[in-house]
Amino acid sequence: RHSERAYVAYLNKLRSDVFNSTVEKWKRSGMDLDGKDYWHVQKLSSYINAATGRGTLGKLEESGALFNALAFSPRLQTSRMQLPFYLLSSSTAVKKLAARDLVTFIAANTSILSLAVLGGLATVELNPQSTDFGKVRVGNTRIDFWAGFQPYVRLVAQLVTGARKTSTGRQQPINWWNTLMRFLETKRSPAFGMIQDFLRGRTFLGEEIEDFEDVIIEIIENMAPMFLQDVWDVVKEEGLTGGFLALPGVLGAGIQTYDSANAIVGEQRFAMSQYL
Repeated sequence: RHSERAYVAYLNKLRSDVFNSTVEKWKRSGMDLDGKDYWHVQKLSSYINAATGRGTLGKLEESGALFNALAFSPRLQTSRMQLPFYLLSSSTAVKKLAARDLVTFIAANTSILSLAVLGGLATVELNPQSTDFGKVRVGNTRIDFWAGFQPYVRLVAQLVTGARKTSTGRQQPINWWNTLMRFLETKRSPAFGMIQDFLRGRTFLGEEIEDFEDVIIEIIENMAPMFLQDVWDVVKEEGLTGGFLALPGVLGAGIQTYDSANAIVGEQRFAMSQYL
């Protein structure tokens, strides 16, 4: 509870500082923010919230507690869908700010990926149909620096093309509805997802929950802090020195570790689920 409070306080301070800094720049540029241009300030507030992972639920705002119980960070998910629309904002000032931030974000991450590849440290998948799209891959570990946007880009690419690229490099046709439902399933809250898995007797990857040991593993995987799970998965797969690969997770990067054999089994289960 104390950790969460500290995190929320830090983000609120960050939002406030960015807001004040931007308003001061706009004033120096000649905008009348105390008069006719005040409405730009209101647009700026909502943009900063969305850019820092706090989207609005609109008319469902009062049901936020329910969505938190069912979905994993619903305001973060909505912010990732809402943010691109600020490029079309009625406020020219906010539109320019959104465009500048988008270019900076893409350029910074592209630089990271390029340096990793050119330095021979990792490989990067460039096909947006692939689960590994835009991720730095070192051995069996994938590092995602895209702050929650990558899954949405991948989903759109798969739905538009009607296919996905497997980890073995094959193009595989998809069922549009099942792909969308599986994507939504990845956004479940840990508690709701665990209950759902117990009721149907299998995990999201299709692994059967058959005995008490499987139940304990399911509880640990859903309730343990994600960063600690990431570190454990990397160490288990790559050894103690590989644990350093999980360090970007401290700064918010997504970390996934699994071997090719598990990926192939997962693909087979995915393919079967498309037609069940």
